Amino acid sequence: SGKKPLRILVVSMGGTRREVLEQVVASEFKDEIVLGFTPGVDGVQLRGKKARGWDPDNQGGQACLKAGINAEKYRNSGARKVRETDSRVLGTALAHLQAMAVALEEGYDLIVEDNIRFCKDAAKMLRGVLEEGRDDDLVYFGHMSYEDTMCMIHKIASKGVADLPSHLKAQSGTYTIGMPRAIRNGKLVDLVWGMYGYRVSRRAFETMVKILNDDPGKLIWRKRRGVDVRPLDRILPRLVLDHLKGTCRLSRVPVLIRMPPGYLASKIHVNYDARYFEASTLQLHLTKRTWEDVHLVPEEREAIPSLLEKHPIPIMPDIEAKFDENGCLIIPNGKTDTKKKKAKKNKPNRTKKGKGSETPSEKKLSRSSQNPSLQAINEYISRMKDAKSPSHATQSTELKPMKIPEQAEDLPACISVIITTSPVPSCPSTGLLETVLESTVKYVPDLVDVNIIVVCDGVRIQEKNNFRRGTVNEEMKAAYVEYKKRLRALSDSGKGIWKKSTVVELESRHGFGFAVREALRLVSTPLVLVLQHDRTFMRSFDLLGTCRALASSPTINYVTLQTKSTLNNTKRMASILNRSGFSVKIPKEAYEPRTVEGVPLTPIVSWVDSTHICKTSWYRDFVFNRFLKLVVRGGFIEDQFGQAQIAHIRECGFGVHEFWGTWLLDDKQERCVGHVHGRRAVTKEQKEAMIEVTKNSRGGTEARWAAAIAVSVKNTMQEQRDDEEATITRAQKLPPPS
Repeated sequence: SGKKPLRILVVSMGGTRREVLEQVVASEFKDEIVLGFTPGVDGVQLRGKKARGWDPDNQGGQACLKAGINAEKYRNSGARKVRETDSRVLGTALAHLQAMAVALEEGYDLIVEDNIRFCKDAAKMLRGVLEEGRDDDLVYFGHMSYEDTMCMIHKIASKGVADLPSHLKAQSGTYTIGMPRAIRNGKLVDLVWGMYGYRVSRRAFETMVKILNDDPGKLIWRKRRGVDVRPLDRILPRLVLDHLKGTCRLSRVPVLIRMPPGYLASKIHVNYDARYFEASTLQLHLTKRTWEDVHLVPEEREAIPSLLEKHPIPIMPDIEAKFDENGCLIIPNGKTDTKKKKAKKNKPNRTKKGKGSETPSEKKLSRSSQNPSLQAINEYISRMKDAKSPSHATQSTELKPMKIPEQAEDLPACISVIITTSPVPSCPSTGLLETVLESTVKYVPDLVDVNIIVVCDGVRIQEKNNFRRGTVNEEMKAAYVEYKKRLRALSDSGKGIWKKSTVVELESRHGFGFAVREALRLVSTPLVLVLQHDRTFMRSFDLLGTCRALASSPTINYVTLQTKSTLNNTKRMASILNRSGFSVKIPKEAYEPRTVEGVPLTPIVSWVDSTHICKTSWYRDFVFNRFLKLVVRGGFIEDQFGQAQIAHIRECGFGVHEFWGTWLLDDKQERCVGHVHGRRAVTKEQKEAMIEVTKNSRGGTEARWAAAIAVSVKNTMQEQRDDEEATITRAQKLPPPS
């Protein structure tokens, strides 16, 4: 065509990622694109006492020197105290500052990361975007955002908004649109993020370097419990739009797509690889494209079908794109604020009450009514009443129709079991999980014939084990790998309760809530019983009656079993709802069990993660609703979902409990489920080793510690077999199915 090839500068640490990009460009864009490379920065070297990465002969120091950043100032301002994950974010920021300096100096057309993939018409579209945005301060050739925001951006980009602000009309063209500022709940928020394909002006770069040198707190800031790093992709657009009052453009159709996970994983945000893939899939879907329209290497192409099976296209609500009087895009209040401030103790109001004065209780209620998550829940309930509420969950398996089971033989078609497991000190022994299954066979034998899904959470590698946070060292990781191998062997044996079992291994750390969400993709029954690997049954209960109650009543969505903390549920109800100055009137009938299908149920006002039975559709459509975001990655369901339930009942009154439909099986004032302390549970061999330490010790702290652990094991693992060599459960001794 006679046109000069596009010059693209790639930020890369080298290796396979660089080779893949060079391979794609050489085969698909031979005479149209020329790649240049600038090195990344190993952020781990930027932290620690010595923090050698800031030295002039290291990557971080060289990047600072090239970009004009005062390295010594950052080294001494707290950068050496950042966490390991944040240090990689800091390293990425320095690498991009260096890339901006190189691109402006050597005349590159745009900057990309080595995790991008080109769409098939990339060369033509890149030229079109460049021609329209040549004089702008910031141009995005690809971006990430939340699903609801992405839908609104697409609506604007496809000219689906009639009243587009004048300044955005002036900045829009055939290939690009002007990027508006965004507000949520009256506050400015980030509309897009990601720096995997962009172009920045010299004015914006020089201003940003000056601001970062004057105030390192713009990039890193001290907090009470450490030092955090703000990603550069959050700083740059705010600087352009708010500080410089400059112009920023987005490509109408993203030209660059983030690479799919599987073949090459993220080096910083491994936990978010699945979410990034879902967002990229949604971007392609909105622009009427698929992964077939993206240049991928063969290994990535082969992985796409299985990835789409696990992470199908999310179904999003029809959200209108609206602007305020200042031309800011209004983002709906559907995203829950996960950073919860500690509630201040209510002090006596010593001021005289006059006109306009409020008591602490009134102020608390006022703040509750403005809670974004509660507003979103109320909107969801309204749409349900209008029969217009779509499912926002990703469903891989179609559910069977809800039928009331008549007898125990009908239960396999009615209910499935999900068991969540993660690393514990007793790994690689499967004794802890087998203890749970032994109690299941003993007290709930009807579950032997149902489908069981054992979901093994992923882990993160660190120097010290922190099982609650899902971080383990290399030694424990190897033990956990062997533990999962033994679970697969038990499942493959098909004996006893394992005869209809499936073991699912998650690649990254999900936490309890998201691990259940992944397992739900394989559930086809209308009901599901959720077990944790350290919760054993302590007595029998009416499983058939409970399933019948759930199947027959639209106001019963969830039934939890008695634990030590729920024995005084009726007293706790008032205590939970009437804290912090709130006053909720609880009807008298809520204190008395309600009999449904022969089982007594009392309301429970906060979701409990302990052993429970729930409607699968309720889990998918509401608990894991993508728009409401009531469960967060890495956490428990009761942490955020349960608190939202309490806040909603406080705001709207006890009557909304009918919508939540959470109940307690109040059959006996006796525990049905007990807790085995998984982080203290050890195998017989580990116990014997500790006892040996006690015998060989002359006394003192070490001996007392070992003796205390041995006593703890005896108390918490009473159901564990003395002979662990066989590891054959009573379930495996049952006669094989006919």
